[in-house]
Amino acid sequence: MTYIAINTIGDYPEDFLTAKVDVEHYLIETGEIEKRMRLDEFIVYLNIQKTIYMKGQKSIAFRIIKGENDEYVFYSLLDNDEELFDLFKSALEKLKYDFSSLKKIEPIELIQLDLSKEEVFMFDFVVYK
Repeated sequence: MTYIAINTIGDYPEDFLTAKVDVEHYLIETGEIEKRMRLDEFIVYLNIQKTIYMKGQKSIAFRIIKGENDEYVFYSLLDNDEELFDLFKSALEKLKYDFSSLKKIEPIELIQLDLSKEEVFMFDFVVYK
């Protein structure tokens, strides 16, 4: 699993572009897309705002996607917060990148959670723990 920060494309464009090409080759090979995408189209395709990791008052938007040679976690971390990134990476590894074991948090339960301390995931604006 390779982690690719979207918000540092300017710093390390080769990492992002290598992952983009690998993912595109896989998507073309499996018939999910017909042709390569422009950079802006690929970023929109990733749609990372659909999946969010939250810890305290901070969050990381991300998308896990398979490539031809590797799997990637494309993510956006607004603050350069290494501790938050390490917690995020650890949470994904603990789940083995499979979210099926998470339980949906009902709105009434959400009120009772101390979100300043809890570690949760949000998929399509629904919270899971």
